[in-house]
Amino acid sequence: MREDLRGPTQGHAVAVDTACSPHGHLRPLPLDAVNLADDFWEPRRRINREVALPSQYRHLEDTGRLDNFRRASGKIGGEYQGIYFNDSDVYKWLEAAAWTLAEGPDPDLERMVDAAITEVADAQRPDGYLNTYFTFEKATQRWTNFDLHEMYYAGHLFQAAVAHFRATGSKRLLDVATRFADHICDTFGPEEGKRQAVDGHEEVEMALVELFRVTGERRHLEGARYFVDARGHGMLGRLTGNTNRPTARTTSPSETRARSSGTPSAPSICTLARLTYTPKRESPPSYRPWNACGRT
Repeated sequence: MREDLRGPTQGHAVAVDTACSPHGHLRPLPLDAVNLADDFWEPRRRINREVALPSQYRHLEDTGRLDNFRRASGKIGGEYQGIYFNDSDVYKWLEAAAWTLAEGPDPDLERMVDAAITEVADAQRPDGYLNTYFTFEKATQRWTNFDLHEMYYAGHLFQAAVAHFRATGSKRLLDVATRFADHICDTFGPEEGKRQAVDGHEEVEMALVELFRVTGERRHLEGARYFVDARGHGMLGRLTGNTNRPTARTTSPSETRARSSGTPSAPSICTLARLTYTPKRESPPSYRPWNACGRT
């Protein structure tokens, strides 16, 4: 069921849209309503646009992260490159780049974003599933180990798609995200015939809420509610951080989530951290220098 969520922020780029959320106490301010002309943030934003984002895109290429998508779509051969969560770095970069484009046009950055979206879209499976680690020889292992965080990566894709749509009006990435969200909602849930599971890393819940705020598809909100309510009931095989703890004690998990105004995802904060982060010791190659915030 699709709902009409058009409100006062329709047509404006906002990070988290609570304009039609009855329990949200905070209302979003469009990004184009703010001008930073100070001596602290604005120079860093300029560095982010002119230096950090292009450098990170080159890193996505140099480390094989984008090639993993090309491999999944059949454009190139070879082995999967890097650690299993590498897809999420592409999605985090896309979200950060999209919010930067919301500030104003940048032909070079737009070209990089469009190129990355093409590789992501071409790698999507016919049933909507999208994860380059679980393709070809690992395709039969989909949704078998929830500590490998397939839903977490999906959540970052959804956040990137929402950001790109709000910043540019394009549905290229949003259509990819919607198909994957539909696949997840068809696979997991409380209904008979669906699988009962939660991911080892929270993320898909808030991403499905924000996707619902764009698409109006009620099933995305209901999917978020299911994952929030299911967490804390021992569905994971082993304890991973806080994943087996109940989400809330004094109110139901879904009520707690519904009343939250939400927070934007982390790429902009991570970008600043990467500009100032100096590791005290040499990090493994898979984490250097991209993943200072890659697992949060």
